[in-house]
Amino acid sequence: MDNTEVIFVAEKTGEIKADSGFIDINVKHSIDDIKNADILIIPGSTIGFMQEMKNESVLKWIREVDSR
Repeated sequence: MDNTEVIFVAEKTGEIKADSGFIDINVKHSIDDIKNADILIIPGSTIGFMQEMKNESVLKWIREVDSR
């Protein structure tokens, strides 16, 4: 039985366009909605990563999810 659920989460809900231009994701959950995860995968390119490293609200959310 497969009970895996994959949830895309972003700072805000809505369409996220990858800086590569290869993919768009419709995010239905914000960081305010999701408080824990069994596995947290943070995708992105070097450009996106460097931008998010300056985003304190996202970094705070990652720390909170990690602590649980």
